Amino acid sequence: MALRARSLGPILALLAVSCGGGQPAPTAPPPAPAAGDEPRAEVPAAEAGPVVAAPDLSPVRRPEGVVLLGRIRDPGVLADAAVAWSKAPYDWRARLGRKIPGMDRALHTSAPIELVGRMAPGVSLERGFELAFTVGLRDPRVVVDGLRGVGEAVEQTGPGSWRFSDGGLECAITASVGAAPSRAVCAHGATALESLLPYATRGLPLENLGAADAHLELLGPPLQAAAGPDLRRLRSLGVGFVMNELATDSPALDAPLGEIVQALADELLLLVDDFEKLTVDLALADGGLRATVGVDLRSRTSWMGGTLAAHAARAGAPPEIFHRLPADVADAGWTSGGVPERTAPLRRALGRLVQGAAVHAKLPPLVGQKASALVDELWESAPIAYGTIPVASAPAGAPAELEELARIVGTRVLGIEAKSDRYRRVIEQIVALYQDPSLRKAAAKQGAKAADFPKVTKRASKLVKGATVWEVTLQPKPVKGKTRKAVSLLTLVLAPDGERTWIAFGVDEAALSKTLQGILAGASPLRGRPGATATGGQPAIAGGFLTIASSAPGAAEASDRTDVPRILGRLPHRGQTPIPYLIRVEPRGAGVRLEEVVTVPREAAEDLGVFLRTLSEDEPRAETTASR
Repeated sequence: MALRARSLGPILALLAVSCGGGQPAPTAPPPAPAAGDEPRAEVPAAEAGPVVAAPDLSPVRRPEGVVLLGRIRDPGVLADAAVAWSKAPYDWRARLGRKIPGMDRALHTSAPIELVGRMAPGVSLERGFELAFTVGLRDPRVVVDGLRGVGEAVEQTGPGSWRFSDGGLECAITASVGAAPSRAVCAHGATALESLLPYATRGLPLENLGAADAHLELLGPPLQAAAGPDLRRLRSLGVGFVMNELATDSPALDAPLGEIVQALADELLLLVDDFEKLTVDLALADGGLRATVGVDLRSRTSWMGGTLAAHAARAGAPPEIFHRLPADVADAGWTSGGVPERTAPLRRALGRLVQGAAVHAKLPPLVGQKASALVDELWESAPIAYGTIPVASAPAGAPAELEELARIVGTRVLGIEAKSDRYRRVIEQIVALYQDPSLRKAAAKQGAKAADFPKVTKRASKLVKGATVWEVTLQPKPVKGKTRKAVSLLTLVLAPDGERTWIAFGVDEAALSKTLQGILAGASPLRGRPGATATGGQPAIAGGFLTIASSAPGAAEASDRTDVPRILGRLPHRGQTPIPYLIRVEPRGAGVRLEEVVTVPREAAEDLGVFLRTLSEDEPRAETTASR
């Protein structure tokens, strides 16, 4: 069966993701020329025909409307690293050669893979996007002969240039500047290929895209030129449509709702105008990987731009409360706190919305006022830290329905760099609002019964000195006339700690109390765990770490796996290595840059590689009668 042109796409994608670059591949011996191709053999000058013109390698400037640029600097190096992390006996070079004969020798695996996207001038945003990707070639004739050998029609279009196509994929092979003497360039459609081919081979290889091993950037100005006019025309239509969908015919609710929708629409336009570029960089470092995602705003006219700039003044090292977290957390984080003056307009708008919702529900005015006050109270400006300790199951004797809830919630800890009086008051206000008779009466009119509401009780902790416990329980329906024991759904414990406050919640009060006891006693703090508090010496507004163990359940659920503990047990480092991240803000002239840096240590990279390979290759075994 003939292999069509789209076969080259998977091969190039395979190189991009498995990407490897050890020693340069040897060049294949030159095959015999196909009919219609220019001869490759040397001929004596006396017998030579007309002189064949050298390919045009003059530099080409970046075309108008280029919005996307990307480069994998040395695909081979990344591929070899990925294979090493997965610890799989996988020879990606040999696999390339099996797809199309000679491809493993023809591809220049140490020359960059590059990407360019362009908004065609005068064309709509929906239909005007052109995209092309390129790979370097050592010997284009080997590729051409390999394609022809599997039945592909390849047409020579000039000295050292060929074209082939299949459906919407159009490809060209031609001479190039840069690290590779030739490049294969593919795009969706002949128009896109013609438009981008000169730049892809004679301009993009010369662009300075930084020293990262992989780089991608999305540029704002071309997007604004293409989408800005349409967004402004659609603003009024969009606001009208949203309000038509959300309107309740209650002026008390629709008025604040309309203000919020219009404010969000205005903010979106301002943010689009502020946007300069988005960049993603990947770099191999110390046997692992470092990923940096940055957003540059060229001005601060948007609320987001101004708020980020205000946060920059609060940047610093992780607060002490972060270091006090237990060392056995699977993930943890911290923030430097909010900026009250920046969130004040948002708090007021949400407060009016809550009050309007209370009026619409025909609740007493006092209920709306209390709910509005709570909205304002819930915004935190003090530094906070948080962490999660996984649990294998619910407490002994708990009903089976709590097993899944226990695994999802775990033991969660929140620390706040402020005294506990305010937080105890806020929790009590939330409980009082939940128990308000007028709210229950309104719910009853909608068909809710008193038994449907979980019960909230408050008491002093018997295990943590000075702590307060709130427990949420539900009374199950009787079975065969027999009353069943109330089920504890969630427990929250608040413990004062001088100028700090600690809050723990989960399904097991004993586990929560034990965690808080350890924190208050200063036992086994996070500070002593290697890699968990790394900051890179850079001031930040937030940070923390995660682990493969903390993220694995979500990935496994997405792939319908039920054997996560078994998979984690087979990882080289059991998924326990911290993967630190930092979020930084840096004012830049009239604008601001928001940046997140994630560092994946070698041990975590190895765990991740094995985990992903296991998810894709090792299907869970069906339970047999014998095993049961």
